[in-house]
Amino acid sequence: VLETIKMDKVKATVITPYWPSALWYPTIRQMSISKPLPVHRNMVFPAPGNSSHILDKNPKWSRAAWNVDGGRL
Repeated sequence: VLETIKMDKVKATVITPYWPSALWYPTIRQMSISKPLPVHRNMVFPAPGNSSHILDKNPKWSRAAWNVDGGRL
C-alpha cells in the first residue's frame, strides 16, 4: 500500500497496527504529514463478506491512523 501511495504521489489515510519494530514503520513515519492518531477497536469494521478484521487477529495490537503523502519521499 505504501509503495502505491509513493508511486502515485497521493495523499491518503492509512490505518495500521501501531508497531514501531515493523519493517514498514520508518517509511510510514517519513511519509506522515501529522502525528498518528489512535484508532479504537470499535472504529474499524471488517469488509463486507468478512467475519473479522485483520487487525483483530492480535488483541494486543493498538491501531493508528496515519495521514501520509506519497510525494514526501
